[in-house]
Formats: sequence, C-alpha cells, structure tokens
Amino acid sequence: MIKVMKKIAIIGGGASGMMAAIAATSRGARVTIYEHKDRVGKKILTTGNGKCNLTNLSLSKDDYRGNHPSFVVPVFEKFSVEDTLRFFEQLGLFWKEKNGYVYPVSNQAATVLDLLRFECKRLNIKIVTECGAVSIQPINGKKQEGFVVQDKSSKEKFDCVILATGSKAAPVTGSDGSGYKIAQKLGHSIVPVLPALTALKGKEEFFKPIAGVRVDATLSLYIENEYILSDTGELQLTAYGLSGIPVFQLSRYAIKAIKEKQKVHMVCDFLPGVRKKVLLEKIMDRKKLPMNAEEAFCGILNKKLLLHLLKQAQIKATDMVQNVSDDKLREFCGLIKQCKIPLFDYLPFENAQVCQGGVDTKELYENLESKMQKGLFIVGELVDIDGKCGGYNLQWAWSSGYVAGVCAAKKKGE
Repeated sequence: MIKVMKKIAIIGGGASGMMAAIAATSRGARVTIYEHKDRVGKKILTTGNGKCNLTNLSLSKDDYRGNHPSFVVPVFEKFSVEDTLRFFEQLGLFWKEKNGYVYPVSNQAATVLDLLRFECKRLNIKIVTECGAVSIQPINGKKQEGFVVQDKSSKEKFDCVILATGSKAAPVTGSDGSGYKIAQKLGHSIVPVLPALTALKGKEEFFKPIAGVRVDATLSLYIENEYILSDTGELQLTAYGLSGIPVFQLSRYAIKAIKEKQKVHMVCDFLPGVRKKVLLEKIMDRKKLPMNAEEAFCGILNKKLLLHLLKQAQIKATDMVQNVSDDKLREFCGLIKQCKIPLFDYLPFENAQVCQGGVDTKELYENLESKMQKGLFIVGELVDIDGKCGGYNLQWAWSSGYVAGVCAAKKKGE
C-alpha cells in the first residue's frame, strides 16, 4: 500500500496558520502558506503590548464568547495549554508567568515569532508572501477531489485548505476581513462581525478634563438598565471615553448593544477598595477642618479626577468644606463609588485586538473541518469564537491551528 503525501494550502500566515503548517508538516504533509503581507506573523508582534501573552494557565471555556462558546472544549481537549507550553519549550522557548499570564522570558513577541519562523524554515514549509487576493475553487467529481488555489502569480491543486486569515481586527497587520468572503463563497454563513477588546466612547465634554488619568477601578456594564457584567483593573480615561483592560473585557457586550441601538452605560467605582459607607464617613469627618474642598479631599483620588468629580457635584475646589451641604458631599461620594457614564460608540476595527462574530461554529466539526466542503478547515479568529484579554485568543489560535493541521495531514492509503 502506497502512502500518499497530502498537499495542504494554508491561507494566512498568522499564529493559527503557522501552527497549522508546523503540525501538518510534522505529520508528513507538504504545506504552502499564502500570506498577503510582506512577512508572516505581523500580528503576533503586537500581542501582549509587544511581549506576547501566549497563553493563560487559568484557561476555561468561560473565558470564551460566541454564539456557541462550548465549541472550544473539544478543541482544547485535543491541544491544551500544557500542550502549547510543551510545544514552545521544544522549539527552545523559556517562559515565565505572572498571575497566570504566560510570556517569553525575553519579554519580546519577536522571540515567539522567530521560533515559529525558524521551525517553518527547518521543516521546509513553503511560504508565499505578498500573494495578493487568493481564490479557492473546489474540484468536484464523483467525490470532492481537492481544491485549486490561485494567487496573483500561480495556480496549484491541493488536497486540503486551511483558512487562517484572521478577522478584521488590526487590518494593518494583515487581518483585512478577506477570509469571510472566501468562507461565504465556499458555502459558509457569517455571524455578524464587530470589534471586540477595544475602547468605548462617551460624551467628550465629560472626558476631556480627565484625559490621561489612570486609576484602578471596578466597572459594571448595564444595557437597557440591566446589569450585565463587572471587571476590575486599571482604567484609562481618554479624551473620548474609557479604555484599559477592564473596559476591553466588557466591550464585546457593549459594542453589540450599541450596534443594536440599545442604551448602554457603565457604572465606575473609582475607589473599589473602600466601602461607600466608610468613604462617606471619612468625607463627612473632613468637614470639621478649616480647609477648602481641594485641600480636604486631595488624598482620596488622582488630583485631576478629584477636581472633576467635585465639579460634577457642584462643589468648587475653593469652597470651604465647612460650608458645603451634606447633600453635595453625598453626591460627591456617590460619584466616586457609582459614577454613571453613558456610552454611545466604540473604536473601530483598526483599534480592536480581536473581533466578535465570524464563521458559524454550527457549520464546523470538532476538528475544525467544514461541514460544507470536505477538506476545508477554518481556524483562529475567522471562527465565531473570541476570548477575553490575557492570552486566551492566542491559545485559541494555537489550539485550533494545531487540531486542523493534524486532521488535514491524515494520510489515506491507495
């Protein structure tokens, strides 16, 4: 019996595409990566603020979103966080972790990308860069016989195709949304695609005076006055609204609601370590002092934020605190602990880390193979799965790419 070497085309040379290529080639397949940028893995360089948060030790299915988030479970069972760490260790990576977040010891995302590139080179994986728009045509006879892949300068037949083009997030790195069109032409439906893990916009007149302030805060998201979710971390106040990791963690729900023209607001607790009752007592105690409001309360918050919240409570910084009414002081306390901020918009795909939406997981088998086209696999951000900040999206890229690469490379005897 002759073993036939599978020929596999991978469209997209990002994290999931390179992982799929390495996994497939390691199992005897001949792989070609098509990448329309001038080099592979550009988006990897931006992950983890350039440090590459490549996975998270506390990962669970609850860290993922989508119409069917449980779709991740069998994929992670086939290639887990432990498998990911073992894979990169075998490539020579030394890693460290902080609060479950895993980074290369080098603190450089380029280290992770270089290891992947060098492994692709060692395995003689063919990489076609600046390939232009790619078209995929199924070859249908009595049974499906593969695909013809055409780029701007060549046409070639493959047994399998793995779509790993990424989403629309950060298009400058190569994720321009072209994969959605390819998937649709091959029979797939797309869950509406919107930004996720990005900043949210509010009224500029509220935010401009406090632009640049960073403060540890607890944020609670409300949609149509119904509580949705909370997160705590470093909040970044900008001239247009709210940014920072806790905002990103809540943003996918806010963005979807804003798109559907629902009322969205955030309740910000700027002093999460102090109970409101205790804070109010301390504020009222300061009323005994012969000081103005700025002097009396300067130890509570960042000065710029403090003065802004005093103004919102109609208290002048120069007002003698003894003369400020109890009602205004209660309002000031309420603004510190429960500041309601309406939100109307969000930053676009160019500023998003990932997208929500994508190829409907109901149209994929557990091994990421298409139910519409035998031999077609769809992985990474192109799928309707998105994770929280913290290495979860890269883990999805590694796991989905690996599983698809292994399954695509399975050989059939003739």
